[in-house]
Amino acid sequence: MKKYEEVRKEIKNILSEKRFYHSQCVEERCVEFAKIYNADTKKARLVGIAHDIAKEMPDEEKIKILKEKNIEITEIEKEYPGLLHGKVGAILAKEKFDFDEEMLDAIANHTKGTANMSLLSEILFVADSCGADRKYEGTKETYELAKRNIKAAVIRCMDRTIIERIEKQKTIDPKTLEARNEYIKQSQKSSL
Repeated sequence: MKKYEEVRKEIKNILSEKRFYHSQCVEERCVEFAKIYNADTKKARLVGIAHDIAKEMPDEEKIKILKEKNIEITEIEKEYPGLLHGKVGAILAKEKFDFDEEMLDAIANHTKGTANMSLLSEILFVADSCGADRKYEGTKETYELAKRNIKAAVIRCMDRTIIERIEKQKTIDPKTLEARNEYIKQSQKSSL
């Protein structure tokens, strides 16, 4: 696995200034949450800075990479190819930086989430939604919640995505709904 300084330099060369700033903000939150939840801070720092490696890549290029790797592109992803940057980012992080499977899963799932995410995946998923650069309504509340209960923050982030899609009259990725339902079930079981 490449060292942080090498990864950071390469990411800075790939991303626009604005997107790189976002990645730095996500990195800071990832490290903060990793410390709170006793997760690996080195891995959290690396996935935070690298998570959007494919974000600004043209959609055609993302699709080409996934087809070459025989990775499924869902109907929702065909409709909204911007969602593909997580899957493609995981491929690039493996090829360029030799990230491990836990780190690759975190990058692959940081956009839509998935059921039963690892702690590292949960940290990145939430950090991406509540970095210091985010100005969405409820961002500060999500950040404060994440410091107390990362799983509850995952649900809140999924809720925000679903509500936003409904308000914009856009389709909702079934994977996000399935993941949210699983997290709700786990939450209800743990409160019994």
